[in-house]
Amino acid sequence: MNATWIIKSPNNKTTPLEAEVLSCNRKELMPRGLKRMAKFWGIALACVVVPVLHFILVPGFFILGIYFGSETLKLKYKIIDGTFTCPDCNKTNCLKDLWFKETQAPICQECGVQVILTRS
Repeated sequence: MNATWIIKSPNNKTTPLEAEVLSCNRKELMPRGLKRMAKFWGIALACVVVPVLHFILVPGFFILGIYFGSETLKLKYKIIDGTFTCPDCNKTNCLKDLWFKETQAPICQECGVQVILTRS
């Protein structure tokens, strides 16, 4: 993707994101979301044999599957491999195989500040 992405700190300091960012459409995200939902539903199915607790576990994992599957569909961008410099502490951080949505907030691994990924 040719758009420029920036990292913004809570103090409104910014630095550029040096990474290859791929944009995915809903059709490409659907198998990933369904796979994630199927994992939770598989756990729900396995919980059927747990006496008494299955009344809570099965519906819980069923609902969690729907929730996390739909949340996966919101993650429209993927950073394959990249780095950014934290605007607050000026330390370099690595991002690898990160799925995200615009204005998502990763955390600086050095100072712990939550930075925001935005398109400039």
